[in-house]
Amino acid sequence: MPDVPAAPKRGRGRPKFEPTERDLRSVETMSACGIPQEQICVALGIDRKTLAKHFRDPLDKAAIQANAKVASTLFQLATSGHDIAATIFWCKVRLHWTETNATRFVDEQGKDRALTLDAVRAYVQQAPPKGE
Repeated sequence: MPDVPAAPKRGRGRPKFEPTERDLRSVETMSACGIPQEQICVALGIDRKTLAKHFRDPLDKAAIQANAKVASTLFQLATSGHDIAATIFWCKVRLHWTETNATRFVDEQGKDRALTLDAVRAYVQQAPPKGE
């Protein structure tokens, strides 16, 4: 009987994970968009430890870089003079500006008062019609 070569021995478990450039880009994109790491693991077919071992840097930095890019875009829109909504948003968030429906004034006695739109409506409803 002829000698039959022995089959090469295989190790136990899964083969060692070798990340590709495409895997790296996928992890960066998913992490930047806020996809939870558990879901990134499912997408790549790896476990949490493998994800952390091979992709620690992009996991740590991708969301920061994405936030910086969006903030930069908002800043450009807010300061361009062409996007009033971005300018208002920037002022509310960064300058702590608030909208109010009250007008402050000093009355005849020198007291500081606030006149709200609701107070004006109530006054108008109570006032007698003209000509009476």
